[in-house]
Amino acid sequence: MKHTIHFDTGEGIRNNLSVLTGVEKSEIDAFIDSMKEWTQTERDHRRVWGSFQKEYGCNPVIKQAVWFHGCRCLPKNDFKQGLLPNHQALDLIWQQLWEITREDLNFSSSQEMKERYESHSDSVSLGGYRDRLLDQRQKGPWGKLVRDEWFLSGTHSNHYHESGPEIVGFILRHFSPDGALEKKYLQKTKGCLVHFRTPCTNPVLLGHGINFLRDIRFCQHSIEYIGYYGLESMEGHSVPYSDTIKVEFL
Repeated sequence: MKHTIHFDTGEGIRNNLSVLTGVEKSEIDAFIDSMKEWTQTERDHRRVWGSFQKEYGCNPVIKQAVWFHGCRCLPKNDFKQGLLPNHQALDLIWQQLWEITREDLNFSSSQEMKERYESHSDSVSLGGYRDRLLDQRQKGPWGKLVRDEWFLSGTHSNHYHESGPEIVGFILRHFSPDGALEKKYLQKTKGCLVHFRTPCTNPVLLGHGINFLRDIRFCQHSIEYIGYYGLESMEGHSVPYSDTIKVEFL
């Protein structure tokens, strides 16, 4: 995909940076080596890109970016409805949870289960639940710019595809404080990454890929990673199925 930021594996990031900027991979490696002692402040992606651009005089033309949305779902899910923000996906979320828990909870439908939760849940759980439905940014859907950030050990990057969306946790812990339903949910669902594209013209985002390559080369402990190598919310806008590139079950 020409003029596209596509940061999947470490080697893929190197290739993508080279294609977009015209800078040889050996020179990219040399620049990353020069970043070894950079502080967290110096590794702000905007400063990183500014330094890289000054060093090599590149002005890449960017037209779109590929993002990676992490979640858990039933194995049959093909995302033909698109990638939906929380408020649009709510009925699907409740239907999925009802199908998983119907043998454990005495509800005749997902609607009955939803009404019980919304009328009887404690204020903390219900407050978090409503935030994910009403706050424009929290609505999502969310995407990471670097696929492999989802698998960084000890950085909590893996929460959504290993533990499930926060809104699901609020619901299941209300009905089962002992964690039994959350355990069943994890057994019945699979983690997945949805690869999708959006329009993008901002080359500054390339700084995230450079940062990631620097960190996986030099960081020895999770606390050393700068984290959040491009994390964006679609802020309540759905991603149409036509912009979904791949559904990757883990």
